[in-house]
Amino acid sequence: SIRDIHRNALVCILLQRLEYYNRVLILTTNRVNRIDDAVANRINVSLRYEPLNAEARLKVWKKFFEW
Repeated sequence: SIRDIHRNALVCILLQRLEYYNRVLILTTNRVNRIDDAVANRINVSLRYEPLNAEARLKVWKKFFEW
């Protein structure tokens, strides 16, 4: 389908960029099981964390605005 063609083109572009990117890159998703295998194979470190409770979210926001 046209949707699959578009998705494949985007993945191809991302793979090309990742291949030559030599800095730290932070990727986030709530759909871990849907990451393309070719992209997943280029990820060196993967961290999983559970959703934050209200108190923890408040701490994060406070730290964010301290900048």
